[in-house]
Amino acid sequence: TLFVRNVAATNGSALYLGSSGTVALLHTTIASPTVGAGAAIYVNAGTVGITNTIIANYAVGISNTGGIVYQDYNLLFNAPSAGTVDGGSYSLTGNPAFRDPANDDYDLTASSAAIDYGTNVGVTTDLDGNPRPIGNGYDIGAYEAMPNLVITKVASPEPAVAGTSLTYTISIVNSGYPTTALGLVLSDTLS
Repeated sequence: TLFVRNVAATNGSALYLGSSGTVALLHTTIASPTVGAGAAIYVNAGTVGITNTIIANYAVGISNTGGIVYQDYNLLFNAPSAGTVDGGSYSLTGNPAFRDPANDDYDLTASSAAIDYGTNVGVTTDLDGNPRPIGNGYDIGAYEAMPNLVITKVASPEPAVAGTSLTYTISIVNSGYPTTALGLVLSDTLS
């Protein structure tokens, strides 16, 4: 699930639970491109479980004033918790390093603290339909970090001359995750 740019008059920009019931948030991204007012998640009654979720840029990430909140394997960034929030021994604070939040692109970049830090909760695809996990583990949030391949080709010398050696270089560089750099050099003689 993806909640972005949501606002509320006081609390609960993404979730406000004020009556009995149970809510589970799994692989959710709750974010604002600038610090939003109030709490992103506000619980006044009921039970909320939060796992593999990113909460970024809210005055308060999770506020519990009368319910039961259990959270673990989450990433909080500029979003402190308030009230009694159980669990969290595997949660962390850090930069989710979204690709371009100002333009609503909340894909993870290779430097994200959310990469490979989640746990298996039975969710096998991300919001774009990409498989989970990619790399060494499950990513926190709505999106799994994906490779971003850039392929370049260079022929040398340019222009090629018949009867001389031509080197053709193909480079494949991944600026996404998992990070890899591949290179292949082919050499042949033109006739």
